Amino acid sequence: MSESLCRKIVPERSAGMCEICGQQPGQSLHHRKGRGQGGKWHPANVVHLCGDGTTGCHGRVTNTRTEYYARGWLVHRDDDPAEVPFEHWLWGPIYLDDRGDFRREGSGDQLGELAGA
Repeated sequence: MSESLCRKIVPERSAGMCEICGQQPGQSLHHRKGRGQGGKWHPANVVHLCGDGTTGCHGRVTNTRTEYYARGWLVHRDDDPAEVPFEHWLWGPIYLDDRGDFRREGSGDQLGELAGA
């Protein structure tokens, strides 16, 4: 997938809101698995967050890594982001996919895009 397509899909999925707090507009894209660890520009790996890496939810994730691995906001080098649940502010643990859809943990049913759900 191209970076530009991912940059289009992820903000659509989030309906323009931070996918962690749901209280602020999304301002930046965060790689759950860092690019230096092989993380790709794929919607299962990228989330829309408020802040810029030092502020807002993006800053929290960047600066308090240990806690956020447990929530799926960060993904270890050997993990597949599509197989690690992401703790969403509204839906709880969800699995993100590369189409911009998601499903709830333990559910085989696709729930659709966050913006349209």
